[in-house]
Amino acid sequence: MKNTIACRWKDCKGPQLKRNRGEITQCPWGRREGYFYALSSIHESSHPLEHGRSIFTSRIKQMEHMVVSVDYRRAPEHPLPAAYDDSWAAIKWAASHSKGGGPEVWLNECVDFDSVFFAGDSAGANIAHHMGIRVGSENPDGFKLVGIALIHPYFGGEEPIGGERDNAAGKAMCDKLWLLTCPTSSGSDDPLFNPGKDPNFSKMGCGKVLVCVGEKDMLRDRGWYYKEELVKSGWGGVVEVMEAEGENHVFHLINPTCDNAVAMLKRLAAFMNLEYQLKSSRGDNNGRCLSSVL
Repeated sequence: MKNTIACRWKDCKGPQLKRNRGEITQCPWGRREGYFYALSSIHESSHPLEHGRSIFTSRIKQMEHMVVSVDYRRAPEHPLPAAYDDSWAAIKWAASHSKGGGPEVWLNECVDFDSVFFAGDSAGANIAHHMGIRVGSENPDGFKLVGIALIHPYFGGEEPIGGERDNAAGKAMCDKLWLLTCPTSSGSDDPLFNPGKDPNFSKMGCGKVLVCVGEKDMLRDRGWYYKEELVKSGWGGVVEVMEAEGENHVFHLINPTCDNAVAMLKRLAAFMNLEYQLKSSRGDNNGRCLSSVL
């Protein structure tokens, strides 16, 4: 798909990119929205990073987006907040291209920074959420965050909810994994892990959120709870949940061609492409692409 480019922002100390389609010297197809994407914040042997990258690359072929994938430091070698800090640094670095003066020509010429999305899987969805809150709290210059997509988000809480009440071992494992990822955390009700405890929840810096959950996922109820709490916070945007029947955590990385994975990808594409289609119909996208980062 010649209109789609993915890159990796590799070093928080500088703008080093690894492109999956070679050197980019011009963008003859015009600009696209920006899409910032994050995978898990902890090393997981069952879902190798490069496998996740390949699935991620296949996703963007259905989207009208330029994509930056953040290659942030991971726990346990680099516990949180390292991943948050690296992701925010990557976002600010990408936004430095919004006026056309950044070090990467293709970002200067090809991205519509007025239409940016954040997204992530599992712990990456946790990061995408917190980047959205930070945008709303700090109002950074250089881009407009339109929406975020949280795929099987890794959230928790002290009190068990839904199916967690019947799966004490599973909940205990999720809580212990959180403390491994963030040893300095105050516990499972830390706002970094339980968004409902965050006094800044209503400051989400976009107008729409899509949460994807799996019916059999231990974290399913946390996704639905996220929606309830975001609505109750007074945020004022639109939040939707898509549930995959009979599926477990990150099933789409394990079996990316199954019917539910394809359906979820189509829903994500529709969620993000709508903005580009609306701008194109009004003739005000200047030939640019929408963007995405986490």
